[in-house]
Amino acid sequence: MEEGYDSMTNVDPLQAVLETADHVAANLTRETSGENGNDCLAWHLPADELRDAVQPLIESLERLEADVLLNLVADGKGARVSKQQYCRPIHQLVTPSYKNQRDIVRYLAVADTPTYSVGIFVFPPGSKIPLHDHPDMVVVSRVLYGDFRVESYDLIDAPKKERSTQDTAVAQPTHPPSIFRASFQKLKSFMSFFSEVADEVNDRSLYARPNAQPLGVDGDNLSAPNVTCLYPHEGNFHSFVAGPDGAAALD
Repeated sequence: MEEGYDSMTNVDPLQAVLETADHVAANLTRETSGENGNDCLAWHLPADELRDAVQPLIESLERLEADVLLNLVADGKGARVSKQQYCRPIHQLVTPSYKNQRDIVRYLAVADTPTYSVGIFVFPPGSKIPLHDHPDMVVVSRVLYGDFRVESYDLIDAPKKERSTQDTAVAQPTHPPSIFRASFQKLKSFMSFFSEVADEVNDRSLYARPNAQPLGVDGDNLSAPNVTCLYPHEGNFHSFVAGPDGAAALD
């Protein structure tokens, strides 16, 4: 099990974010409830409506004080927190420790509800989360410190045989090592491409094209304190590689 959220962080700065998440989730649930009264996912809403619904959460995350949340120690030569603020990374403080933990991305659980989950990813320098999708989901991420090199793709329908595939990338399932899977056991159900069965490749292939303008990303760089967001068909397939100082992100 990963180190618990409360034992490494200050819960107070997140209260406003969690309250906003509750409000956004409730609104989306009401807007997408089926005739039988069951809650439905928001994947079928128009993109503009989804953006408007999620905007309050993006703004709440932009106001979040990462240094207070993570009890960060100022370090002028450390990882970026904002334009004028740098900190000492915390990846070595997460427990339990592993023999090769400098390569392992850690996950600190914050909240888990029927409609959304919140957690903090802690990346050692150069560590990565390989290409994966978030089926039918909206994911909002705030970089707490550090920076990432990001690949982002939009999901598209499978091309017809006669259609040119010049601009179409076929995403293949990734096969993370067992220690990576153990570190992310809580998230396995969210990352549908973390398949261990090679025979499933043909059935689980996704078709994608580069996401030209992901929120908060400059070229392929996503750095603190920026917020980024993906939607069911926009930017839903992505990867992250932490920069030389490591990074942390709230999802």
